Amino acid sequence: MQAMHRWWSIGLACCLLAGCASRVTQENFDKIKTGMTREQVIAILGEPTTSYQGIASWQERSSTKMITITFAEGKVMERTATGFQ
Repeated sequence: MQAMHRWWSIGLACCLLAGCASRVTQENFDKIKTGMTREQVIAILGEPTTSYQGIASWQERSSTKMITITFAEGKVMERTATGFQ
């Protein structure tokens, strides 16, 4: 019974971790295009890690990977990515 409980717990932990996978990826960065709305970007990357005066950043936890988007009038004006190879 303990063995079954242990395997169930491990399986649940794996599912939860998979659901928390970072959206800060090169593939998602490539999806962001000039002129997209803030809502469209959030649909791809999720809520930003930081946001201040038209600039929003998404940073992967425990990593140097970061995507920074500059918005003008609610639309993507500029985008940069750091930490990707």
